[in-house]
Amino acid sequence: MVVVIGLATLAVDHHRRWEIWLQITGVPKMDNIPANSAGYTIEQLPFYFRSSFARGHDVYFADGEGRVYKADDRSPPSAIVQLGNSHIPPRMLFVSARGTIFVSGNNLPLVRSVDGGRTWEKSHVWSFWRVTEDEASHTIYAGNYSPQKHPLYMAKVFKSTDEGKTWLAVFEDDQLDHIHSVLWDPKYNRLSISAGERRRRGQAYSQDNGVTWHWIKSGGKQGHTDLAISDHYVLWGSDDNLGRVIRAPRNPVQDGETIIWEPYHHVWWVVAENRQIYAGTLTGEGKRKYTGAFLLASADEGETWQKLLEDADGGAALSVFNAESRSLSADGWLYCVTDSGKAYRIRHTPKVADVVAHPN
Repeated sequence: MVVVIGLATLAVDHHRRWEIWLQITGVPKMDNIPANSAGYTIEQLPFYFRSSFARGHDVYFADGEGRVYKADDRSPPSAIVQLGNSHIPPRMLFVSARGTIFVSGNNLPLVRSVDGGRTWEKSHVWSFWRVTEDEASHTIYAGNYSPQKHPLYMAKVFKSTDEGKTWLAVFEDDQLDHIHSVLWDPKYNRLSISAGERRRRGQAYSQDNGVTWHWIKSGGKQGHTDLAISDHYVLWGSDDNLGRVIRAPRNPVQDGETIIWEPYHHVWWVVAENRQIYAGTLTGEGKRKYTGAFLLASADEGETWQKLLEDADGGAALSVFNAESRSLSADGWLYCVTDSGKAYRIRHTPKVADVVAHPN
């Protein structure tokens, strides 16, 4: 018991040292940024979903029962059609460049549909949180989020070259529990991952399609929840109750610097395209002055930030912006929901010149 208390005290002290360092160095806090949606269009959707994915003008949604829907981002938000039922309460929804639909849930297998959602089959016995694709070779990479039951389950990344019919493990580590996120960078042909939960948790990358791996950094404050790629940077969202967005040069690979933070939050996801970045938080553990999760945006790759929304549901134990579409639709829309029951789509409002130059 004395050892456990000692370790807990060390963890608290370490966390506090991080807070002090971030304050001293002047890294901006999310709650100090006033709510401001100027320059953005925010629409509340007339339906709710548990997972979403955007590919071009097509936007896919999965509800709490696993029913999958499709919409066109140029149509009214209510114009969605049901494609089928995966029967998997979703944590993850992904659609490949060839149109294969994948759904996975907490402690539930990965299933796929190759006929537009009409029929479904098991693709993998493990569960997954994040999936990415090298669209040039149509290679799909998936990071497992299976139960923490060693040695049966451990952190693994699988790849498939046949649309999920078969899978090959390209990364495994029995000192880690699971993979938080995977992302392919087509410019540099690089696969990056973030892995948790144990002390070795951290970020790694491969330049040869998963044959060899290199650790960027590992340790107690690593193993971030998500990552995204903008024009010049890799953005990581921290999983350490400090709500940090970490920015690193896209090339060469290196550890990054915290550019915004909020104590007692986790950055649950990050989505980026060109210079536009969005980040959604999950409220973490401990005393909080603010109980609501935040949705933040930056139109200049993280140089400046706007807090678009805060979701506070009457003192609920946790709040979160969740079910993000993983990328922006062709018309620039980001889709997400809150656990308090709201569903949104958001985009940086196009300038008149852009609309004239790129008419739909």
